[in-house]
Amino acid sequence: MGKRVVLSVTNDLTIDNRLHKVCTTLHNNGYEVKLVGRNRPSSVPLKPRDYKTHRISMIFDRGKLFYIEYNFKLFWYLLFQKCDILTANDHDVLFPNFLVSKLRFKKLVFDCHEYFTELPELVERPATRAVWVALEKSIFPFLKEFSTVNKTIAEIYSKTYNKVVKVIPNVPRRRNDVDRSVPSTERVLIYQGNVHPARGVELMVEALQYLENVKFWIVGGGDILDDIKTLARKFNVEEKVVFHGFVPLQELPNITTKATIGLSLEEAFGLNSTYSLPNKFLDYIQAGLPVVASDIPELKRITEQHEIGVVLYERTPEKLAEVINEILEDSVRYQEYRNNTENAANDLCWENYEEELLGMYEC
Repeated sequence: MGKRVVLSVTNDLTIDNRLHKVCTTLHNNGYEVKLVGRNRPSSVPLKPRDYKTHRISMIFDRGKLFYIEYNFKLFWYLLFQKCDILTANDHDVLFPNFLVSKLRFKKLVFDCHEYFTELPELVERPATRAVWVALEKSIFPFLKEFSTVNKTIAEIYSKTYNKVVKVIPNVPRRRNDVDRSVPSTERVLIYQGNVHPARGVELMVEALQYLENVKFWIVGGGDILDDIKTLARKFNVEEKVVFHGFVPLQELPNITTKATIGLSLEEAFGLNSTYSLPNKFLDYIQAGLPVVASDIPELKRITEQHEIGVVLYERTPEKLAEVINEILEDSVRYQEYRNNTENAANDLCWENYEEELLGMYEC
């Protein structure tokens, strides 16, 4: 029997593709894996996976009471689990994992998915942010296996805490089934992921006023989904918008591949957003989609380096529509972008980082 790993996170495991990749890699290399999350009122049943999953039932679904309840229940759950290695995914499950690892003398791996203390919802609430910063300062110096999603965040943590922080980007698995010829289906713009503020979804909807013969697929749900529906009615573009809702991660690639252009227009709202590399953007590349991307550093660098689309420097509905129309109406240019996604996909794939990941779990 291989080493037993228990990984935990605060979401309901439905659409967390990074955790699915990590668990699958560990399983394929002989580890016995269990992934722990929470059960929400809106949670759909999980489809069978190669590894075990467990959802913790909750009374509270959000806010401070949720975090207190979840961390308390997670602590007691982990305390009695048969395991050799614990993995905490982000700050919000680090405290119970750290305590249990010390009480049971178990190895702890910490995988930081973002610049957590610079999340917009924390930056706007200084008192709450101070609690997470204090937690970080009390635990980070003791972490031995520490990874994060890009070089910039790794350098910040490494300098702040004098730690070796490994970089394991949240890149998708390599897809070898993508037809990169120009699609003959309707022209589809796609946004996939959480529908939250500062993701540029409002801008995308407003731009539809100036676009003809297109559909805009929103694949996901979130805090401002109802606001987006209201906005679509306001600008009389609701017939152009298709709300797919949450889609299980196993089914998502089939939807992405059917689109024409991928949109990733995150705003530089706080340092976490500025230094981010959104999952959706990387999924678009694997699906062979030309992109329209915002000018935050990682999106700009990859888009221009690999010549896979256009960086939007002027955040107006008119300019966004102009850029999209230019791509859609120039078939030669569109095909060049589409062809170039192949080299980008070879560079930005999960297989290139599996060895680094497995090294963190060696005992």
